[in-house]
Amino acid sequence: MNEMDGALAKLTYLREQVDALRSIPAQPAGPVAAWVARGVRYCVQTAVEAMIDLCYHLSAKRLKHAPTNAHDALDALAQAGLVPGEPIGRWHHMIGLRNRLVRGYEQISDDRLKAEVDAGLADFDAFIAAVASLIPR
Repeated sequence: MNEMDGALAKLTYLREQVDALRSIPAQPAGPVAAWVARGVRYCVQTAVEAMIDLCYHLSAKRLKHAPTNAHDALDALAQAGLVPGEPIGRWHHMIGLRNRLVRGYEQISDDRLKAEVDAGLADFDAFIAAVASLIPR
């Protein structure tokens, strides 16, 4: 497996997680609701982690830049013109959301998380489109 195969696999995984987020029922009911909420948290976490992994990979391979953190990797790609600059703020927000979910910096209600997911699906799509063009098939 060459170095870009790993990036392509990560991009495929990101697409799968975003598709899973799209398929979540709007108003799960009963005892299933708690499981759905946990699934949403997991999908958001792993989707953003896939974004971060791709940023690190592309920063290292395309720019020969060793990023200090996920935000640095994303900024390096934008500064080099490899990804568009306009959605960078929203992508940084997604990284911050993942950090809050994983590290428990603050409690995020299920309703707020659902709103974040609904608002963020287009941001995931924009990231996927930007990065897909950088990974040869």
